[in-house]
Amino acid sequence: MLAVTKVYEKYQTVIPKEIRKLMNVEKDDIIEWNINSNGKIELNVRKKVDLEDINGIID
Repeated sequence: MLAVTKVYEKYQTVIPKEIRKLMNVEKDDIIEWNINSNGKIELNVRKKVDLEDINGIID
């Protein structure tokens, strides 16, 4: 899948709708950026964690 976006004045960009739907990206999710050993950019979507998510993990 190829999607193209523009980088705006303050270095902001938009996650294309197709990618948001495919990766289930929602408001307040975290995007992790990495450059792999081949010099390619990799993105990872990390869901925001709140207190309800971790309730009961720590006793």
